[in-house]
Amino acid sequence: MGSSGSGNFSDYSQSPYNSGQGGTNNDDICTRAFSARLEEVDRCEYYTNHHALPTVGETIKIEFRRRLVAISAGGEAIGYLPTELNYLVHCINAGGFDYNGRVAIARTTPILNVQIDCAPL
Repeated sequence: MGSSGSGNFSDYSQSPYNSGQGGTNNDDICTRAFSARLEEVDRCEYYTNHHALPTVGETIKIEFRRRLVAISAGGEAIGYLPTELNYLVHCINAGGFDYNGRVAIARTTPILNVQIDCAPL
């Protein structure tokens, strides 16, 4: 009963710093597509400038501006990515990856909700 492993982050294949030891499956996390619900949408440029959410299907890109943020085609911040996706900073800065995608969900009730689907280029 219990778990096995070395107790190191390399036991988890999601670690971008995987040394090839432990639970790796040789899958590079930077090459994976992802979906995310954006945070602080009401405080970002897009909503404050337009008093509306982007439309479903609108293209976005991911940038690092103090935090990872989804950016509209017009260059406005739509919302921030959750911290569980912070590994993307390494992928963007050291790995040379760019991430583009689309708005998958944009709802105003019961709270502002924007979800995105992205993939690496």
